[in-house]
Amino acid sequence: MALFSEIYKHLGEKTNQFLDGVKPATMALIEKEFEKVTPYAKGEFECTRSVKGEAAEVEQAAGPSGKGEPDALAALESALPRADISKQLTPKLIKMFTESDWKLKVKGCEAV
Repeated sequence: MALFSEIYKHLGEKTNQFLDGVKPATMALIEKEFEKVTPYAKGEFECTRSVKGEAAEVEQAAGPSGKGEPDALAALESALPRADISKQLTPKLIKMFTESDWKLKVKGCEAV
């Protein structure tokens, strides 16, 4: 729900285009959550990304984009919290995504 809410803040009503395969009961819950969210007006969102270490050096060397607007990748990275899951992505877990049994795929998704 947090991800849907954050996407809705940025896209507004266009978000519903991506949710056409969602069950009606689930969609009702999502729409209730959307009612609590106020979408950003065009140009209202300001990217506030802070980085450390090597990434900070790379960002500083790149300098401003000169466009006057944050690029989409930077905006997305600043909008969602980051978590390192690399240690959890084991070969066994990745294999679950290629299984033909949907129950195993769901189990893999839930683990991630």
